[in-house]
Amino acid sequence: MECPACHRFSVVHYCLDCAKSVIGRFQTPMLNDLKDEKYRSQVRRLRTALKAQRKREELAELVNNFTLRLCEYRKRAEEAKIALETETKRVALKRQALQSRWERLKRARARLNNLMGLFLGNNGVAQPMLLGMTAQLEDLSEAIAMERQKKVRQLVQLFPVSMPQTLGETGVGSIASLALPTSLANLEKMKPDARTAAIATIIRVLLIASSYLSLPLPFEMKTVDGKSCIGPWKAQDDAKFMLTEPGPSLQTGMTMLCWNVEALCFNQGVPSNLILPDELLHNLWQVFHSPSLGRTIYRSLLDAERRMGRVQLGYRIKTVDDSQPEDLSYFEYVDDIKVMYDDSDDEYMDGNGPSAASGSKSRRQNEHAQGWDIVSTPHPPAPVDEDDIKHWVNAGAGV
Repeated sequence: MECPACHRFSVVHYCLDCAKSVIGRFQTPMLNDLKDEKYRSQVRRLRTALKAQRKREELAELVNNFTLRLCEYRKRAEEAKIALETETKRVALKRQALQSRWERLKRARARLNNLMGLFLGNNGVAQPMLLGMTAQLEDLSEAIAMERQKKVRQLVQLFPVSMPQTLGETGVGSIASLALPTSLANLEKMKPDARTAAIATIIRVLLIASSYLSLPLPFEMKTVDGKSCIGPWKAQDDAKFMLTEPGPSLQTGMTMLCWNVEALCFNQGVPSNLILPDELLHNLWQVFHSPSLGRTIYRSLLDAERRMGRVQLGYRIKTVDDSQPEDLSYFEYVDDIKVMYDDSDDEYMDGNGPSAASGSKSRRQNEHAQGWDIVSTPHPPAPVDEDDIKHWVNAGAGV
């Protein structure tokens, strides 16, 4: 039988060498195929394991994020719960307060209805009661005015004011027998002791009079260790103007002192010259001898419907109906007074003296251009024990 490998005839199908080689040829590709298949299966398993691992990592990250967000939501929920409880308590307290206010309002409304029934009832007691209350109020106001007038009269008796016989450069007045020239130049020429005593007396009289009349002064006045000073209310003591030595400080201080007198004139309804500063004693005398002394007048002497504006030289009080008033007969050195009226709601202090103007910016500029002096709201002087007249009598000031 022929060998298919070597083509030799033999009784055996394959020789040993050929059989091994044939078997080897058959086994080699099979082993390669088995190895390749094994490698491929391992690669498939590794890929599957890697995919599963990545999937687990992604799921773990998602779970971690969800856990953090859940914790944050729980924290916010707790804060919202606390805020809701706080707001609930606040609303409850507010509701309780509103309920109590409502109860008070109902009680007040009931009392108001009772009062309205008393005044506006059918028994006809409304008008008589109102008239009686009005009369009582007028009586009280008159009693207060008379008491103020009495105190100021006592002050004038203790510190008599003598007006200068002539106005101008040569006029000389006196207060408590202390000479005081009307001219600032003559005032500076006086002896220091006499000048200081006269000015200190005027300041003391103004302080006591303003306290008795309950009237504010635009500038604060003090007397410390026999030295008088004057200045704005909020200024420090070292920023005030001394009234002791001649110079700009004395001139400015005397101007402020004149403005204080003008404030008293305005509040008492006394027309005064707001241009010439040498009529201080004259204006002070007019205030102390005014029929309206003790009665606060915030508009004009004639009680006109319009506010009194700036008083000019030439003096003439002109009423709305052009009638000549007769209430000026008690004033001396008054020929005529001219009053400018203002239709606005602003309330002014006359002329060069203090003016409490409150208006638009353009209005303020016009006032400044016309010579108005705008100052802050004055404060009333605080009374002290030394302002009592008994103290001055005991001290022998009236001797």
